Amino acid sequence: MDNVELLMSFGLTRQEARVYVLLLGEGALSGYEAAKRLGISRSNAYAALAGLVDKGAAYMAEEQAVQYHAVSIKEFCSNKLHYMEELSETLERQIPKQKQEDAKYLTIRGRRHIEDKFRNMLKETKERVYLSVSASVLDLFREELLGLVAQKKKVVLLTDEEYSMDGAIIYRTKKFENLSGTADCEGDADGQLRLITDSNYALTGELQDKETSTCLYSANPNLVRLLKDALANEIRLIEIEKKEAMEAFKAELKPLNERKQELLENIKKGSEYVENEKCVKILYHEEKMAGYYNKLGELVYSRPIMPQEMQRTIFNINRKTGTES
Repeated sequence: MDNVELLMSFGLTRQEARVYVLLLGEGALSGYEAAKRLGISRSNAYAALAGLVDKGAAYMAEEQAVQYHAVSIKEFCSNKLHYMEELSETLERQIPKQKQEDAKYLTIRGRRHIEDKFRNMLKETKERVYLSVSASVLDLFREELLGLVAQKKKVVLLTDEEYSMDGAIIYRTKKFENLSGTADCEGDADGQLRLITDSNYALTGELQDKETSTCLYSANPNLVRLLKDALANEIRLIEIEKKEAMEAFKAELKPLNERKQELLENIKKGSEYVENEKCVKILYHEEKMAGYYNKLGELVYSRPIMPQEMQRTIFNINRKTGTES
């Protein structure tokens, strides 16, 4: 929406909005000057300026030539919002309470209207919220969700990416499923929305960028129960997958832990046991030690000599070292 359309949302006509933007940019102008700058008739320019004064968007300075000064955009919007709040409070007091109707299925069209309904549902939540939506859409309502968490209300989120929100219960899901249980294609999944508040109200549908977005809202127990079951099954599946992944990880980790323990034992003993490797044992009677050597002549293990090994043989007695004189 451009600036003119935004201003029209505050009650200005298109012509009034154009003149107001002109006054903000150019400063004080007469009706003749405004008409000339915008290329409109003087009657239309004066009608627009009178409308701006009447709606609180401009002041009139009565000097030699009447000029019109724009009210700052901040002041104008603030005044409008304050006025609308006063009207809202008055209407809430005077209008009879809405008649309670049977639970119906209501269709909400247009992204802005869907977002408005979404925020109002969160605002009116008393105990708990279950929400399945993409992370990009979660960001749009982060402030409202944080407010619920701060009020100690239960917030359960299912989203397609890693997401952080202290106090909320968050499940990472790979894809979104529609009500029939079939998976939506990746391009459509980003806008899928499923919201349940207080186990009584449900909103489901698509929240896309285009204005053709459509959602279904209802307090019908059948729809609420259907969505609750779908979300419960999805959470259950995520927990099962997480458990299986953890068990698989532990299984992969087990041999590594066993090898780690073996290496620690070898470090403590100062040696490593190698199965089926041939070694030569040499007894050193004077040192009272036995040494084991591999085929490379490397000492791989040594220990104190055993009693049965203490008896010398003829080879032990006559063994020469080559250092005798």
